[in-house]
Amino acid sequence: MRRAVFHAVSMSRPLASTFAHLVFIAVAQVLMLPDASALATEPPLVVQQVSTSSGSRHACAILNGAAKCWGYNANGQLGNGSYLDSAQPITVYGLQSGVTAIAVGGYHTCAVVNGGVRCWGKNADGEVGNGSLDDSPVPAAVQGLSSGVIAIAAGLNHTCAIVTGGSVRCWGWNSDGQLGNNSTNSTATGAPVSVINVASGATALAAGGYH
Repeated sequence: MRRAVFHAVSMSRPLASTFAHLVFIAVAQVLMLPDASALATEPPLVVQQVSTSSGSRHACAILNGAAKCWGYNANGQLGNGSYLDSAQPITVYGLQSGVTAIAVGGYHTCAVVNGGVRCWGKNADGEVGNGSLDDSPVPAAVQGLSSGVIAIAAGLNHTCAIVTGGSVRCWGWNSDGQLGNNSTNSTATGAPVSVINVASGATALAAGGYH
C-alpha cells in the first residue's frame, strides 16, 4: 500500500481550505495509481523487427517472437488463413512464437521460425517454396530449409536465405537471374537453388525487386 506523508503548517482559513482541497486530490491520485509490483508483472512488448518492401502493399513485424502482418491480402500474404485486407496487425497463423526474422516480398512473406523457413502468399512462380504453385494463405514449410537458416531477404517474387556455414539459397521467380544460379528459370515446384560462388562466408543478405 502506498502512503502519502504530509506535515502540518500554520495558515489562514482560506489558505487552509485550499490546501486541504489540494491534499485530497493528491491522495486520490496516489490511491488510483497501480502498485509498482503489479506493473512489474506485465511483460514488456518488444518489437524485434519490422519488414516492408517498396513494391508491396503489406507489412509485417515480429512482436515478442510472434509474426504479425497487415495491409493488402489478395494472395494470402498476411498469413492468417483469409484473403481479406487488414487495417491493423493480425497474428500469422501458427506463428505465435519462435520467429526470429521476417521478410516481405511483393505479394508473399517468409519468416525464419525455429531455424527453418516458412512462406505464405502468392506462389505463381514458387515463391512459397513448398512444391506447389497454389497461393497459400497460411505459412508453409520451404523444401530443404527446415533448419540452419540464419538470415532471409525477399524480392518482388523471390526469396533468398543464408544457411549455416554461410551459403545462400534462393527460390521463386528468376526472369532476370535473381536466383544467382546461372539460369533464368524459376524454381516453380522445385526446391531452393544454391547461389553460385557463395558456398560459404555470407553474413548479410539483401534482395531487390528483380535482384
